[in-house]
Amino acid sequence: MDILDVRILREFVQDRESHPLQSEVRKSFRAVAEKLDVDEATVRNRVRRLFASGFIEEWNVIINPGLLGLRFSQFRCNVADVSAKQETIQRIMLVHGVLMVTDFFGSALRITAFHEDKQTELDQKDLISGLCGAEIIVGSDMGFPACSVRLTAADWQLIKSIRTDPWKRFKEISRETSLSTKTVKRRLIRLIEGKALYMTMSIDPKALRGVIPAELLVVYESAEAKRKANGGVVSRLSDMLLSAQVGDREHALFMLLLGNVYEATLFLRWLKGRSGIREAYLDIVQERIELYGNLDRKISSVLKTREHEHA
Repeated sequence: MDILDVRILREFVQDRESHPLQSEVRKSFRAVAEKLDVDEATVRNRVRRLFASGFIEEWNVIINPGLLGLRFSQFRCNVADVSAKQETIQRIMLVHGVLMVTDFFGSALRITAFHEDKQTELDQKDLISGLCGAEIIVGSDMGFPACSVRLTAADWQLIKSIRTDPWKRFKEISRETSLSTKTVKRRLIRLIEGKALYMTMSIDPKALRGVIPAELLVVYESAEAKRKANGGVVSRLSDMLLSAQVGDREHALFMLLLGNVYEATLFLRWLKGRSGIREAYLDIVQERIELYGNLDRKISSVLKTREHEHA
């Protein structure tokens, strides 16, 4: 993987605004090529090669959790007994609302989960903390924007049709959902423009060659400190940066592809010495375990409840 690969992937997964994931879920290969001043065939071939290497496993379309009155949070914690880390991960995967477990080298984990209210979030944190045998070090909100779109059963059928293929043709979606092509196009435009859908990608870190996948979690002293310092952090990361989640008031999470661990260590030392930075954690990603089926079941349950309420 080289710098152009990183820049291409960043165009597909990094939103132009401060949303945590890409909101242009059908962003065209042509638009990416024009932005990077390369030809469209180069973009397609590079993405195809990353799929063939096993690094990209699939694309994933995710709904804005606000559609269901939910929020997404992330917790960073250390496992007290590293020898039992895999067993701990298996238990965490059974916790209500868990969507992803990112396993770092060493004792650290990052858990992404959805919750219905503050009490559910606190219960999740307490349970995960107990399973890890240590307190949650950092918890942050993913910061999805407010969304006024109301999700319907037909919308959900459409979303499931494009879940791993955002660029699927309207005719094919129509055939799978029994909706007219015109209805498919109208509903999809409504969902995309309403910031109801986001795109990310499933990856296998072990398939990478030439770069090291890592995450940088920055904890700022305040929202004001973050506002002042975050731009400098992003510009310093430069070509290492794959994507950034900056929606939380006092936290920022950066997904990186490192060419040199030593340079990353120097960057971390520089970062910790900057004004307004409370703490920073640089972790090498070992594995990402995704559990989007948990969210699918929650969506189906909420829609079924709404059906009964309006029956």
